[in-house]
Amino acid sequence: MITSDDLDELSQAEVQNRRDRGDWIDKAELRVVDSWLRKAAREQKFQEACERAGHSAALDARRLAILGNCIAVVALLVAIVALVKG
Repeated sequence: MITSDDLDELSQAEVQNRRDRGDWIDKAELRVVDSWLRKAAREQKFQEACERAGHSAALDARRLAILGNCIAVVALLVAIVALVKG
């Protein structure tokens, strides 16, 4: 009888390949394999969402850094104009 721990040692692609090939024919084993594959698919989607969120956060941070630099340059220009006039 196959267990989730046994499947954890294999990659998702390998488990899917073995299932498609018909390595498991017992209904109980098929339930375990199908459940494991659904869990692995959900985990993969979660990992992809986390990666996208990380990229999005990095882009937001970059955009805010550029905005901060622009504000600093404008403040410097205002200070220079004030010194020249003053």
